[in-house]
Amino acid sequence: MGRVALDHLARHGAGPDPPPGHFGVLVPGLEPCKAGVPDVDALVKTMLLRKGIDQSVTIPAGFTHLGQFIDHDITFDPTSFGARARRPRRTANRRTPRLDLDSLYGGGPALQPYLYEKDTPRLLLGEGTPLDLPRNHEDVALIGDRRNDENAIISQLHLLFARFHNRIADDLGSFERARRRVLRHYHWIVLNEYLPMVLGDSWKGPRKHFRPKGEPFIPVEFSGAAFRFGHSMVRPSYGIRALPLDPDQPGLRPLPLFPDLEGFRALEEIRRIDWERFFKLADRGPQTASKIDTRLPDPLFELPFDDEPALARRTLLRGIKFGLPSGQTLAHALGKPALDEQALRLEDVPEPMRKRLTRSTPLWYWILCEAEKGGGEQLGPLGALIVGEVLTGLIETDPTSFVNRDPDWEPGILGGTPGTFSMASLVRYAQGGEPF
Repeated sequence: MGRVALDHLARHGAGPDPPPGHFGVLVPGLEPCKAGVPDVDALVKTMLLRKGIDQSVTIPAGFTHLGQFIDHDITFDPTSFGARARRPRRTANRRTPRLDLDSLYGGGPALQPYLYEKDTPRLLLGEGTPLDLPRNHEDVALIGDRRNDENAIISQLHLLFARFHNRIADDLGSFERARRRVLRHYHWIVLNEYLPMVLGDSWKGPRKHFRPKGEPFIPVEFSGAAFRFGHSMVRPSYGIRALPLDPDQPGLRPLPLFPDLEGFRALEEIRRIDWERFFKLADRGPQTASKIDTRLPDPLFELPFDDEPALARRTLLRGIKFGLPSGQTLAHALGKPALDEQALRLEDVPEPMRKRLTRSTPLWYWILCEAEKGGGEQLGPLGALIVGEVLTGLIETDPTSFVNRDPDWEPGILGGTPGTFSMASLVRYAQGGEPF
């Protein structure tokens, strides 16, 4: 395929999009949150003034971006930020509501061949050093979802999954067989490492509320609020190299998220990640994520969006447009404990907004507050229920998942020990190391 054709495909895709899913609601018939734009602005202002980021003790930094990778796998609402309010079921989801890695595989080799090496079951990788995603002459990544090039961490995580697929494909000699094996290990990580990491003891199932009939959907309580808890886990800067930090070696200093780790450009050596700084691959341990709380790093209030640079305000206003219920309303409907005014941290919000927010708190902010009340190492009761039920439900309702096809399956040699597999295992195997 010629360079001109590759450039066109990188911009416009090939063949039809994956079959779109749809959004829906977890608990129908609830009254929308009563907070309006002035209340949101007051809330965002208080969040902006909460300086300092508390670091988690238990959550390695890589799980922040694994959550972003999972989100890009199952949700994509391309509606512009300025669009008018809309009903969830009338909003198309441009990702399939399955944990099927369509952001990695696209439509497969037949529909999007530019994602693959010709006449092999392997995904296409870049050429040169350091190893990067494949790109056209304008550095546009040739991948199934361009959002996985938003920053240097998520793009290298996407690259890691591509390398994991390729090593398995080399062993099996078949795209479909390799894809099935990759998905089994991906589902295993979500169920046995990611969810226990962010939920702790707050939710262990079984599912009672997310029980879709027929094709699954993504509840807006999940996509618009609960699963956006990861925003608060973002660090303002990251150490990306494993060697001791040395001010005389710029490549070893922590790099700020913006502009140094900004995406949509080719990877240079100075931004190449040593994954032991993000997952537990070595005795020294990785850097940790920020705690799950109401503090967001300053860069997330200064994003390069013309319509709204503050991520907190974007998230809260989208919740209003989707008609999300308040935290109080949803917690009551699902039998979860309420938060008092002290836990909601509204002391710096002026009246009458404070009184209104105390009675009707935006759901995303409520999720962060209950996590903060519990220490910030895991989600609180309501957030854990929503995230736990939806992610386990998407796997348990997938007829092709190992949970349904082979419920006794456990990872074998790829984890080193039968029944053991983790992101650290995936990193080592993808990079050509021996299983451990």
